[in-house]
Amino acid sequence: MEIQDGAVSRGKHFRIGLGTTVQIQFSGVQGGIMAQMVGMKPDNYLIVHITPETAGLVKTEDKAIVRYVYSGTVYGFSSSVLSIISTPAPIVFLEYPEAFEFINLRKMDRLDCLLPCTARIGEVDYKGVILDISPGGCRVSIDLLNEIELPRGQIGEEVALRFEMVGITGVQNILAVVRNIRQDSKKYEFGMQFHSSDLDLKDGIERYVRSILSATADTGNTSG
Repeated sequence: MEIQDGAVSRGKHFRIGLGTTVQIQFSGVQGGIMAQMVGMKPDNYLIVHITPETAGLVKTEDKAIVRYVYSGTVYGFSSSVLSIISTPAPIVFLEYPEAFEFINLRKMDRLDCLLPCTARIGEVDYKGVILDISPGGCRVSIDLLNEIELPRGQIGEEVALRFEMVGITGVQNILAVVRNIRQDSKKYEFGMQFHSSDLDLKDGIERYVRSILSATADTGNTSG
C-alpha cells in the first residue's frame, strides 16, 4: 500500500469501528469499491458488507487491498478473500492481515466543539454541527431525524461548509473533501479535510483553536 505526504508506520494492531466505510481493491474487480466493516474475529478474519453488484464479481482467494480512515489515522493492509455469502446480505470474509500500514493525519491541534454549520452535499444543504475542528479539517454530524432526504456523500467528494466562529467576522465558507464516513440510525458523521487553497480562513481557524486550547490549559493550571 502506498500513502503519500507523510511517513508510513507499520504495526500489528489497528483501530476500526463497526460501520466504518472502507475502500477495497479486489484483484478481480476493476477500480476500488466502497464497503462497510461489520465484524471481525481478531487474528482470524474480518467481515465486510458489499453491494450485490460487487458480490457477483468477487471470488474466493481474490487478493484485496483495504484502506480506511479512523480517528485521524489512515490505515491500509493487504488481505485475501476467505469466503463470500449472498444471503441474507452480501458479505465477504477477509483474511486477518499480518501487518498494517498507517499514517497519522492529525498534524495540528484539534478542538472539540459544537459549531452549527450547513453542509452542501451535491445540490442539497444539510443542517449539522461541527464536532471538532483543526486548521486541517473537521468532523461534521448531521441529525438524520431532521432531514427529509438522507445525505449521499462519498469518500473523496467535495463538500461546501458554512459556519460562524467567535473571533472571525462573518459567515465562513470553505471547501472540504470527505475522508471518512460513519452512520447509524440517528446521525451521519463526515470526517473532512479542508482545501489547502483557503489559507486565510485556515490561519483564522488555527488562531481560534490555539486560543481556546491555551485558555483551557491556563484554566486547568489555575484550578490545580
